[in-house]
Amino acid sequence: MDPTSQSYGSDLQGHNINGNVSESQEHSKSRLKSSSKSKGKSKRRAGSKSRGSRRRLSNVSGEENARPSEPIAPSERRSSMQTLSSTQTQSSTQSGEEQTQLPQTTSEQQPTIALPGVASEGGVDSIADPSGVPCQTHECREYGRRLASSLNASVNPCHSFTHFVCDGWQRDNVLSVQHDLIWQTLDRVGRLVRHIDIPRTEQNDVQRAAAVYKSCDDVLHGRRDELPAVKGALAEAGVTWPHRPVNIDVLHVLLYSSLRLGWDVFLRVVLSRVEGRDMVIVDEGASFPQLSERYMMQKSTREKEDYFNAFKRAFANADNENASEAVSFKQTTSLEAHGISSLLKSYGFEKTPTDQSLSWLDKLRISSLAKSSWLRVFDELGFNVTGDFSLRVLTSAYLKAFVELWRLLGELNLYWLVSWGMVQVAALYSNRDLILKLYGGPPIQVSVRHGAFCLSRAYKFSRHALFTKYASDLLPEYTIYGAEQLTLKIRESVRQLLSSWIHYSNSIAVVANWSSLERNFGAFRGSNEHSRNHNANASGSLPSLQMAESFVENWRKSVLVSEWDGWDADIISAMVSLQFAALRLRDDFQVVPFSMSFLHYDADLANMLNFGGLGFLVALALGRLFLGAYQQDEFKSQYVNALLDCIKAGAFSRGPNHENSMAEIITGRAVVDTYVKGAKQYYDQLEELKGYEGTQLLFIASCYLKCEGSYVGNSDGLCDMSFQYLPEFAEAFQCSPGTPMNPMKLCSLPEFN
Repeated sequence: MDPTSQSYGSDLQGHNINGNVSESQEHSKSRLKSSSKSKGKSKRRAGSKSRGSRRRLSNVSGEENARPSEPIAPSERRSSMQTLSSTQTQSSTQSGEEQTQLPQTTSEQQPTIALPGVASEGGVDSIADPSGVPCQTHECREYGRRLASSLNASVNPCHSFTHFVCDGWQRDNVLSVQHDLIWQTLDRVGRLVRHIDIPRTEQNDVQRAAAVYKSCDDVLHGRRDELPAVKGALAEAGVTWPHRPVNIDVLHVLLYSSLRLGWDVFLRVVLSRVEGRDMVIVDEGASFPQLSERYMMQKSTREKEDYFNAFKRAFANADNENASEAVSFKQTTSLEAHGISSLLKSYGFEKTPTDQSLSWLDKLRISSLAKSSWLRVFDELGFNVTGDFSLRVLTSAYLKAFVELWRLLGELNLYWLVSWGMVQVAALYSNRDLILKLYGGPPIQVSVRHGAFCLSRAYKFSRHALFTKYASDLLPEYTIYGAEQLTLKIRESVRQLLSSWIHYSNSIAVVANWSSLERNFGAFRGSNEHSRNHNANASGSLPSLQMAESFVENWRKSVLVSEWDGWDADIISAMVSLQFAALRLRDDFQVVPFSMSFLHYDADLANMLNFGGLGFLVALALGRLFLGAYQQDEFKSQYVNALLDCIKAGAFSRGPNHENSMAEIITGRAVVDTYVKGAKQYYDQLEELKGYEGTQLLFIASCYLKCEGSYVGNSDGLCDMSFQYLPEFAEAFQCSPGTPMNPMKLCSLPEFN
């Protein structure tokens, strides 16, 4: 959720393993209340380019970029999932499924922690309100145990808040806190899916989504090997990598892979009819971020060569008549270095649909891209596209860069680049070995990454159907309602805060409607919009959309799925990138389905923990939307850029995400203010953390959700880069002026009232 697996994941559209059974059992404890407890509880419901850039917003997350490191054996990951209490353990397993009970955390294992006595240099001995009492719910006690095991009391919070909060977690866990929470949600979704009966015909939306997810999960965990099907699909497209094909036709490869296979790596092409005329819509490839991320992860030549050879062994065909003309590692790395880096510079900009005349194709002076070539390939693919079709380009800068790359490399070299990209993306559908190789890192991390990918594939076919089912089974109504009410309060507080800025302008839309929650939690509530906008997925749909056991065959049917609104590509991108929310500039944000976990929000947690979790993440999303809107204003962008320059010149400036830090600096104070003025409770302490009180625990909870695991390594600045500039933080921890977390020069928006 991420704050993300790549540089905040793939950019949003529109200004937007050990997967074996034992691993699954080991990590399957739910942070949510058991269904039996939920039934007995009364419902509580009362009724990046910084200067003037037009690059699309990245997805929002609560953690930073996962940087590659040497793989860590799955056994080295120590489970963070302790039972909440014996009364919360589910009384029985489902359908014979065994569950491993994890040991209960004891007071000897998790000692209470007091604040270090460092008042002379900033810090606090104990300033907890003596009139307050600890929250005694099971949820508060569990959260307290988690925090107590992570906090490093030998570190002064005024010197390094990140190490103060996260040292214990990073020492004991491979995954980050966020990825650990996603893993738990994915595990619950997987168990839910395995107990959904999937008929061969007349599937409804939930069954169709479950079938797609299961077929993807089966490949991930080695229950199916679809490499032969993948090779066959690639051959249909004209891809014989690593061998040279008899006939090289890059346009055929691009159009077939997008229109017939659903693997739009470099270009996405959609056929439509507008006002009785055929329209060809061309966009940047949706899978390109996965390709570029893997390219940037590889550092050494040896690592790159091992990766290349693994794919060459998997896809080579000794019987191919042109087997002697296989592409070399040296040739591939050279083409990749030039091609990927060139396209990255133009990828992710805001979509600005532009209609081009057909003569524009001929003016490109590349015979393979002439109008006649397009019509020929459409005919070969069986599409009846008339000769007077119109052409709409959604991302002109990217298409221009791709055409220039085509002109520079020529047909053969471009084929090698395109086919190399395609086999890597196709590996996600092939088998467990190639999936592990593609993602890299420890198997448990791969389980998280690919599990989210499987969810995104299911979403393509049935939108929110599976997640609505998940929410109805595992998330009580009052939990969603409470999260919505907290979000509404944060939205109003952020709106008031931003409107007090001297340079704030009502003409620059940050969100479409500040008082509306219609979009934010759409994944957790059923909606008639699904059936209205996507008739092909309604119950009783065409037989061709009935899902089976093959992941490759299921995904090929994705090309038959009609388009929804522009949000869907953003949400899919956010899922794949492990983000907290998808963003759309001047519109709003939408929480992704796996972001509602115990540590983000729970009705039985004390308010300071919910505000530190969901509250700060909502403020972060709104802050990113604010920055995106004002960075595009020619005049007002200078003030945003001044804040960015200040952050880069300050302490902890080597932290991984300046954009998120800027957003938290601007909107974080609204979270604290809302809590202090209207949500502070009598029970604002935790039994396991003696001496900490409400506002301190709010900051601790917010930082804890950013904690990285040992897989990432250095995590300096995760929390410090923004919190050092929040006066509310220095006040809460009594940090003396001049200490690292209370610098003499504070970064903020210029001329902020």
